[in-house]
Amino acid sequence: IHQINLNDRALLASPFFFIRNNDILYLEPMSIRQFGNADNLSSSLGLIIGITSSLLLIFAIFRNNI
Repeated sequence: IHQINLNDRALLASPFFFIRNNDILYLEPMSIRQFGNADNLSSSLGLIIGITSSLLLIFAIFRNNI
């Protein structure tokens, strides 16, 4: 088992850079990519606005059909 940092430029010189058959890769998620993170506020806000506007559109369509 080897741990490597994919953000490290020295990885290209590492013997573990090349993946072979039957290699198993496990990647831990980066905490900065989580929903609601302050660093990721713009994409979270866009997602919330998109969902809200879609729900309002569906509500308006069904309301006018009744």
